[in-house]
Amino acid sequence: CLEVCPWLRSAVRCSPNSVDRPWKILHYNDGVTSGALLAPDHSRSFVVFRFSFKELGRHLLCCDEIWLEYAILRTHVLESIEGGLSNVVRLILHHFFLLGESFMTIGVDIDTGEGPQLFYGVNGALIADWDALDKTLSLKGAAGINQCVACSNCVKKGYLTDPNLRIPNPGGILRESTCPRFDEFVPNTNRAIRSACDELAALNLRYVEGRLFKWQFEMAEKSLGLTYNNLGLLWCRDLRRIVKPLDMARYDPTHVYLCKGIGGQELWLLLEALKSIDITYQVIKEELKSWIFPKRLHMSRGRYVWKVFEDRRARSNADGWKSSATEFLLIIHVVLYWAYTNVREQFPGEVASFLCLVHVVEHIQPNTSNSF
Repeated sequence: CLEVCPWLRSAVRCSPNSVDRPWKILHYNDGVTSGALLAPDHSRSFVVFRFSFKELGRHLLCCDEIWLEYAILRTHVLESIEGGLSNVVRLILHHFFLLGESFMTIGVDIDTGEGPQLFYGVNGALIADWDALDKTLSLKGAAGINQCVACSNCVKKGYLTDPNLRIPNPGGILRESTCPRFDEFVPNTNRAIRSACDELAALNLRYVEGRLFKWQFEMAEKSLGLTYNNLGLLWCRDLRRIVKPLDMARYDPTHVYLCKGIGGQELWLLLEALKSIDITYQVIKEELKSWIFPKRLHMSRGRYVWKVFEDRRARSNADGWKSSATEFLLIIHVVLYWAYTNVREQFPGEVASFLCLVHVVEHIQPNTSNSF
């Protein structure tokens, strides 16, 4: 992309790239579903793979143009691949860093607008939503007893308090995931995760040889919080010096805060509370229809804002708020202003909580803008 080239050259001047000073490569993958938000076409869904460089800086990394798209894989094809997404990412990283012609060996030519230049790189981070990271790292997630890969002593709710689920807790070091004291959780290590992978590999061999029952092996997977995958990223010994799961795993902030994340839950809870005083989607819609927005926003009379509160959205959002990140950003300040002005005294907790959310979004928004 020609408009990106000057910024790339500027980054090279500020942080020269060489075999002795390689840049950190950031990987990104996300699922894309065709069709409309309320009428998705899952038969045409796919996963897109992109990469960029950390040295380009936080502002540039917020621009779509700076992320180089190098692969697209249909979801139905991905589901047919043995080892799944973890195997795909393993092969990608193998090509990026271990082949004879890779970022770590002889460099890769990238055109900066003034001709090709060799770029050297090392593995930096993998940015993805929760589901993609779980699949990439073969994590059990909510299905495991150990639900959090970042903690070595976190167990699923109920496994320390429910008499039917209770597990041994020698020394009292284990904590349920609902524990409100963050300082009581013990950080995990990359070495411990690798040891858990090796332990599962050894147990799988015993299971295959008939020296271990299936339920025993599955219980070991749940206890360690991992799903054994002999083709998975964490079981590739060639990549162990490059792949450090705790250092490279980064959750996509768009999914965490905006799209089906904390923000959507906060908004849904606020709207549910408003229903108790007969403030429905229809009421909000009619209110917003009377508003006049700046023409520079291409939203004269709130044409796009009030459509988010149409009847079909109310039906779709019966069990939780659903919208794109763009739609969410479009309405949160409008909703906050209306709620703060009209129902702050009736719902002080809900409005205060939503205000905190907006402050967080405003803080991260400069780092998630899609413009130069």
